[in-house]
Amino acid sequence: MNFDGRVQLSVKVTENFKERNRGLLALDKLENGQGLLITPCRSVHTFGMQYPLDLLYLNKALKIVKIIENLQPLRMSMALRGHSTLELNSGEVQRLGLSLGMQASLH
Repeated sequence: MNFDGRVQLSVKVTENFKERNRGLLALDKLENGQGLLITPCRSVHTFGMQYPLDLLYLNKALKIVKIIENLQPLRMSMALRGHSTLELNSGEVQRLGLSLGMQASLH
């Protein structure tokens, strides 16, 4: 996945309800430059997580409509305008210079 043709990420896309429901709970901690795209997904919880996350909520056209940075364990977040959620390692939004309105593309 890339954003505005300049930010490149290695992204795993959930493929079924079980993967969407499980999210990162069953996966190794993300490294910088990695993400998990959960689609469809308008809300995220971090119950059971051991580390914070950055979240990008994307609309159907894959444009960033909401950003949550450093969501700590035992919290919830949602975006009514979102269609999918990209979960990233905490600090990635700032490190990569991601901002509202940036356009993503999958390849």
